[in-house]
Amino acid sequence: MQRPAATLDHWVLNWDNTRTTFLGPVNIQESIKLDANGSSNSGSLAITPYSPNGNKIPGGAVRGFVSATRVRANWNRVIRHRSATSPAHRQQTFAP
Repeated sequence: MQRPAATLDHWVLNWDNTRTTFLGPVNIQESIKLDANGSSNSGSLAITPYSPNGNKIPGGAVRGFVSATRVRANWNRVIRHRSATSPAHRQQTFAP
């Protein structure tokens, strides 16, 4: 069975650290595949910066590898909180 795959294509606007000078757009592309049980993924990454006028910045591209592991929340815990209108505590139990 072939693992599910995804291609991600993000465009972001890059500013200097003072947030006053626009440095140009940046394209972030990922091509990832899920493992057999769907609990992790891995794949390639490419980051390509452009000048404010839209030209690729020579030598600015970065290529790499990404990986991630799913973190599962424990939804069976009990959350206690104080009601804003009553001093008594109420209980709420959340389930998936």
